[in-house]
This record gives sequence, structure tokens and C-alpha cells, in this order.
Amino acid sequence: MRIFENKIREILIKQNVVIGLRFLLLSMLLVLLTFNVFFAIYTTYINSQNVLFLFAISLKIFLALVFIYLVLQANRAFLSHFEAAQYLDRFNEDKADTYQNAFELKKELNQGEILDRILSKADVKAKAQIIKTDTSKLMPILIITIFVIFSSSLLFLFNTAHFTQTYNFFKLKELPKAQHKEFIEVLPGDLLITRNSKVEIKVIDPEPEVEHKFFYKIEKNWREEKLTNHKKIFNNLDFSFSYFIKTPFAVSDTFQITVYELPIIEDLQIRYEYPAYTGLKPEIQKNAGGNIKALIDTKVIMNVTANNPIEQAEIFFSDGEYNEMERLGRSVFRSDFKLGNNGTYHFGLEDILGNKSHKITRSITAIPDRKPEIKITSPGRDTLLTQNMLLPLSILASDDYGLREMKLHYFINHNDELIVPIMNTINSNTITHDHVLDLNKSIMIPGDKVTYWLEISDNSPQKQIAYSQKYTARFPSIEEIYKEIEKEEKEKSDILEKTL
Repeated sequence: MRIFENKIREILIKQNVVIGLRFLLLSMLLVLLTFNVFFAIYTTYINSQNVLFLFAISLKIFLALVFIYLVLQANRAFLSHFEAAQYLDRFNEDKADTYQNAFELKKELNQGEILDRILSKADVKAKAQIIKTDTSKLMPILIITIFVIFSSSLLFLFNTAHFTQTYNFFKLKELPKAQHKEFIEVLPGDLLITRNSKVEIKVIDPEPEVEHKFFYKIEKNWREEKLTNHKKIFNNLDFSFSYFIKTPFAVSDTFQITVYELPIIEDLQIRYEYPAYTGLKPEIQKNAGGNIKALIDTKVIMNVTANNPIEQAEIFFSDGEYNEMERLGRSVFRSDFKLGNNGTYHFGLEDILGNKSHKITRSITAIPDRKPEIKITSPGRDTLLTQNMLLPLSILASDDYGLREMKLHYFINHNDELIVPIMNTINSNTITHDHVLDLNKSIMIPGDKVTYWLEISDNSPQKQIAYSQKYTARFPSIEEIYKEIEKEEKEKSDILEKTL
């Protein structure tokens, strides 16, 4: 083999290696770009397994067709010996086409002086021939390929698990059997809301190609609906219900949505414990309207039951005071206070949802304990003292709840007032009593007069006191005594005559 033929063979091998490497890099670049596209689609539509599998098959068919095309193009691009001789002549800018002529003539002519001279010239040129491949078409592809490899490597490092999952799915030859969820997660689960609230029930991470059905129970009847977009919306919910969501493969837990009204008092019970001195038994009002009316100083005990579970319950009074009610249950509270003055009050309820009750004002009427009453029924007027200096009195006293003690007040002319206890203990609220005012020990002369009245007190803690009207009893003169005696004698005579 001649020298120039070796050079042609050398450039043929090297340049074809460059051409083959270029098509190999194109194939690698195409595979990386295709896989990155599939990775992006897989990340977005990871739940659409059937669609992704068909898309992966399409990409693999596309790659196979492109590979066939690239193989055919590479085969056409590979240099023949003659094309290698042409490449050297172009590289040397040899207008005489020394290598081409020598290669063609050697194939066509076996010998001859002209042939030897051409071949010798080619050999001489080949001794100094520089072999340099053409990489102008290779370098851009190599740079792009390196960049794509680097980017894919970073993507792999930062998301190894997902990248590996994508690759394993991409190389599948057939779609594996669908793995369905065994349990359905639902939002919001159990829920407490106020009437006419908006409620959205939705499936968490649903299986897109699986039908989801919504079951809900109102009272005793179950209803069924097919979910649209894996959710159910109630815009103005005004009823409570139980619900669950079901697919052909799984079912959720059963949840409860409870609808509450604004907090109100459903039942109010008021117990009145009257002051001990009244002797009244406690009184209970069930299903009371709330207006309070009782004797002052009565202890009022209120038990309220609300329609909702209550977080806090208070009573606000018109005088600025308030009581925090004692909890007896989720919706039951108690409070007590002593009745003092007239006024108003209202309940302040806040339920577990933070809803507050409307202000409904109720009245408080404190009935005062009336003062006792006392009167002298006999003589019940101003009168004259008899000779025996005894003044008989008939007394009537009463009180709404009970009497305590009775006293007699009197004074003669303008002397000091004297007090005589009549009864120190009285065990009733009405009494009639006779009492004789004995003035024998008093020094009186005709014309003197005694002024008297009675005092009565009730059994209240305040010990309320009342007084009777004041009367006078005058010690008569001698003439008045005789006239009185004559009057009495005449009355006796009249009676005797009528009898006879």
C-alpha cells in the first residue's frame, strides 16, 4: 500500500469517527431532551397514569423513528475512500486534485509511466500531509449536549426519588395494574357551623379517573350524589347531616356537620328563695319568661339551658353590674343574686363558634316590704276618763309577713312621754288585742288629759315601725262627773220602764 493511500485511509477513519460521534451525541441529546419533557409532564399529571403511559409509548416510538433516521443519515455522511481523498485535496487547497487523481488512476490503470509519476507525486505530498479532522459540526452539538447533561444531573441530584420514579415509569413495557386508594381523605371532616354558612366538602388528593359519590343523611334517610370536581358545595346550609364519600375501591369515615342557630335561651327556670322572716316556701317558675318580680332581698336562682354548646354565659344588669354564670353542662348554666332594686337585665351568651346572642332585655321588679299597720278600734276617739282611772283599749294590728312587738306611748299634759311594753313577741301577721291603760298611779286632777298612741314593729331585718293615730282621754271636772252619773241613771230608768 502506497503512502498516499495510508494517508487517505487515516483521514477516512478519523473523520468517520468524528461523524459517528456527532450522530451519537445527537441521539444522546434527543434522548435527554425527550426524557426531560416527559419528566415535566409526569410531574404535572402524575395521577393520570393511563395518559402518561400512552404519552411515554408515543415518545419511545418517536425516538425509534428518529434513531432510524439518524442511522440512515450517518451512513450517508460517512466518507468513502474517494471522498476522503477529496477531503484531503480540499484541506490542502490542491486545485490539481492530486489525491483524487492518484486514487482513481490506480484503480483504473495497473501500470504505466504516467501512472507512476502521478502516484509518486501523491506519495511525496503524502509524506508531509497533515491529518486534521473537521469538527465544525461536532462542537456545537457537544456544547449543547454537555449543558443538557449538566442540567439533567442537577435535576437528578435535587429530586432523585422523583427522577428515578419517572425513569422507571418511562421504561415500562406495559401499564401495571392500577393501585387504588384504600381510604379516602375528606375535608373538612366533622364541622360545627352557624346556620346559612357556606360549606365546601372535598376529597384530598383524589384519584382523577375514579368516580366519587357523596352520601349524606338527613334525619333517617340517606341520599346519594355524584361529585363534580371531587367536591360538594352548600352555599346556605341550614340543616345538620352525616356524610361520607365512596368510590368502587374505598370509602371515607363518616363525619357530622352540625348547624347551629345563634345562641338563645331554650329553657329558663327561676327559683325564688324568700327572706326567712316571711315564712314563705321557695317558689319555682318553670319555662319562665324571665321577667323577675319578688319581695326585696329575695334570693333569685336562675338555671338556663341554651340551644347550643356555650363557651361563656353572663348576666348583665342595668346598674352596670354583671355575673359570670356557673357552668353545669355544655349548654346549662346557673347564677344567683339577691333582689335589691328595680331595673333590667339581659343574658350574654357566646357559643363554641364565637357567635353571640342578641340582647333581650327583661325586667326586675323588687317589691318592698310594707310597713305594719295599727289602729285603736276602741274607743277610737278622744274620750273622758272614768272614775276608776282605767282606760280600756281595743287594738287591731297587721303586717304582710309578721309582727314583732307592740308598745303603748302616752304622756299627761306636757309631761315626759312614757312607754309601756304591751307584747314583746308576736307570732302572727294579724292580731287583735285588748289592753287597759291604768292611770291610778298617776296624779291627775280634773281637767288634765292624757295623750296616747300605739307603736307596732314588723319582723323584717329592718324592723319597720308604724304608729297609730293619737287620741286624748281627759280627766273630767266634778260637774261633768255628775252629769255623766245622771246620764247613766236615766239610761237605766229608761231600760226599766221599757221592761215593765
